[in-house]
Amino acid sequence: MRKQKMLTGRVKVLGVGDTHVGSTLGLAPPKWYTTDGQNRIEHTHSPLQQIVYEHWKSAWGRQFKTGLPLVVFNTADDIDGHHHDTFQVWSKDPREQSDVAVSLFLPYRQKVARWYACKGTPAHAGQSGTWDEYIAQQLGADRPDDGGGFSSYMLKVEVSGVDFNVAHHGPRPGRRVWTLGDTARQYAKTIVMDELMSGNKPPDVILRGHVHTCIHETVRVAGHECHMIVVPAWQLRTEFINMVVTEHDIADIGMAVIDVEDGRVLDVSFDMMNLPESRRAVA
Repeated sequence: MRKQKMLTGRVKVLGVGDTHVGSTLGLAPPKWYTTDGQNRIEHTHSPLQQIVYEHWKSAWGRQFKTGLPLVVFNTADDIDGHHHDTFQVWSKDPREQSDVAVSLFLPYRQKVARWYACKGTPAHAGQSGTWDEYIAQQLGADRPDDGGGFSSYMLKVEVSGVDFNVAHHGPRPGRRVWTLGDTARQYAKTIVMDELMSGNKPPDVILRGHVHTCIHETVRVAGHECHMIVVPAWQLRTEFINMVVTEHDIADIGMAVIDVEDGRVLDVSFDMMNLPESRRAVA
């Protein structure tokens, strides 16, 4: 594999994930098509999906407007798949869902400096992250130097001298306002301490997804500062989510934005859609 030129100077890093394309409450374009094997079926997004899609376009537009090089970490669960016998999917065919996901990602992938992809949850992306890998391959995602495929369960990537540790699964957000962030801090401390005890340089940024809630916590261990960031999602609350969370959980729609420059984390923010149920946890 050809070695890529290292990015230096100021770079904007985006954490984008949990789009759950295929869900009737996930990210969707204005129009797309499926087939039942005989008939071509036209779909259009719902009024709720239109609101999410408009924020999707405007959020990307704001990042490109800065003129800075963009590096994307796609934190997986690109499609919803067919899980828990849900009715809330517009196709049970993961390839149809995946091809629509590719069409949503491709215009932005073509403009960014780097696009890295994680593998997500088997219930959504298939065993061994089959469909996250398929989407990453179709997009020509950048490969880490591990000899693997186009996506990975764990990404360790340096961007302008800042070390990123990126995966899909991570800490739970906490079910109460006063516990939000506690688990994330302990999770980050464990990773930093494990690396220090192994004689390795710990990450400067830990990036995770999966829980559809944005979190930013900063921890310091033995003089090392690490940013623990949980990336928001692009799926509104589904029937399944309503069964497992409290009434004010799981409504964070948007992307994480991390500005880095020559070994420093300059800023961490979230480009969020304004929802009454959104619970921004920015520390």
